[in-house]
Amino acid sequence: MPLGAAGGLIAKNKLIPGTVAVNKAQAKGGGKVIKIVLCQNGNSFVYRATVLGNQGAVKTVTVNAKTGQ
Repeated sequence: MPLGAAGGLIAKNKLIPGTVAVNKAQAKGGGKVIKIVLCQNGNSFVYRATVLGNQGAVKTVTVNAKTGQ
């Protein structure tokens, strides 16, 4: 689900804010986040980010929405 539509779900489940997830994904991926979505599997939540690396490589990075890891 896009972050713009996930506000209620983020608050209800005490997840890290989307802005924090973007920062974590950029640090993990070594570049700029070009897309990020919140995904749910049962009671588990993750942010999936598409990161454009400094050398032009595109990576998919996962951030745990509860812990930020």
